Amino acid sequence: MLLQKTEPFTVAGCGFGFLAVKSGVFENMPRPWFGPVSIPNTAEDKDENPDFLLIGEDLAWCTKAIKCGFDVWVDPKVRVTHQKTFKLYWLDVLEQMQQSQKQ
Repeated sequence: MLLQKTEPFTVAGCGFGFLAVKSGVFENMPRPWFGPVSIPNTAEDKDENPDFLLIGEDLAWCTKAIKCGFDVWVDPKVRVTHQKTFKLYWLDVLEQMQQSQKQ
């Protein structure tokens, strides 16, 4: 159903892969902006587990923004991928790689 949407819509939270924040939002939110928050548990076991600790900083920020009166929107036309192949090398290994590419 989500892939069929073509117009922006509001959500309770989203990841921060590609984010645009209107000017004034951070200034009108109390700090810490990205700390964990507890949200009410709406499942059947809410008597045993009344609150759910929201750890992810992106979802916690969305929850705080909504509590401050802001809307969180998703534009389904924007597609974001996540590059996970970044590797860190020691300088000598990089130099060896560059030398082998020149040959």
